Amino acid sequence: MKFKRSSSQVRRSLKWLAIAFATITATLVLLSAPSLAATQTSTLTVYRDPSCSCCGGWMSHLVSEGFEIEEIATSKMNLVKQQQGVPNRLASCHTATIGGYAIEGHVPAKDIKRLLAQQPQVAGIAVAGMPIGTPGMEDGERREPFTVFWFDRQGNAGAFNRYVFEKLN
Repeated sequence: MKFKRSSSQVRRSLKWLAIAFATITATLVLLSAPSLAATQTSTLTVYRDPSCSCCGGWMSHLVSEGFEIEEIATSKMNLVKQQQGVPNRLASCHTATIGGYAIEGHVPAKDIKRLLAQQPQVAGIAVAGMPIGTPGMEDGERREPFTVFWFDRQGNAGAFNRYVFEKLN
């Protein structure tokens, strides 16, 4: 038994097929948008003093976690920190930028990824000083507790994440 379709039926079928194809395509584009955004913001611009040696370890940690690095050696680190709104009390040895945020010091990659995913209204995040055990500051099994702080351009700050480790016997 053969079915005959009129030209109007064929046009309607093609119209519905085109609508279905457009809907599927739009859905796939929307679903891939977060991953495209993550790809576009995966490069950190890292400003560091040319004489600092620990920054390389931190950058290696970031690369191993999927980030790309653009490294800028400069002796004007105080100016970079000031331009990025880093409070003096949260300063460390290097400053990075990514996705409109400042990253100060030895911040773990997972905290940077969380910052980019959540996109809070802050200027950036920081690990003050150079705590032993942070990425780039490893010293065997020795690790000091540390806090990753958020900060805004008005100088306010608060805890973004805390790291506490068990003491080794």
